[in-house]
Amino acid sequence: MQEKLLELRCVLANKEDAMYSIQIPGWLDIMRVVQIYDDIQDMIIDDGLQDNLVLSIAYHYFPDEWNWFCGNKSKLSLQNEQYLLLSLYMPCSLQHCMQLAADKIKTMNWEQQKIMHYLLLKNKYIIYRENFFPKDDFLFNFYWHVKNRMDHLSPEAIKSFVIDICLHLKETRSELLTSVDFSTAYQLRYNLFTLSPQEKAFILDKVIAN
Repeated sequence: MQEKLLELRCVLANKEDAMYSIQIPGWLDIMRVVQIYDDIQDMIIDDGLQDNLVLSIAYHYFPDEWNWFCGNKSKLSLQNEQYLLLSLYMPCSLQHCMQLAADKIKTMNWEQQKIMHYLLLKNKYIIYRENFFPKDDFLFNFYWHVKNRMDHLSPEAIKSFVIDICLHLKETRSELLTSVDFSTAYQLRYNLFTLSPQEKAFILDKVIAN
């Protein structure tokens, strides 16, 4: 499907030759990653209407998260903090999908990776409400809230997920970037999805310790 859509875009732009470029797999992966993030953003809208990767992952692999979603979806559609709640109570499904996206991004060339980092950190699939957790302790509280829900993962992978989520939150992103040195802040801001889980776990441990 993505290949057909890309081919159509090339035709409309009078750039049919681009379909023969050796970089085509990377451009196709950009579309695949964007679709993953669209599914994250549209979980409630898609339910019952069309396929959604996150909901499929929850249904097949994380039944507790699927049951939580089924029991709360009517309320979620009415709450401003719905996307933060999804991150808190369906972390395994989200982490699985975000890891799929990260794996695709790591195979892209430099230009494509930069495009992806720009697009994904503009994505607003999570809405942060200051009254949900104390603002100054968000990283710590978020980690302790999800870590026991993700016991199939290593501690490093869980901490990496926390960093990923917090970099998508406008309020906590600023707090996190100002809590680390310039080089680390640059890597988080522009190379988030190519950093290893161990690197991001080390960053979280250092920030929380301070």
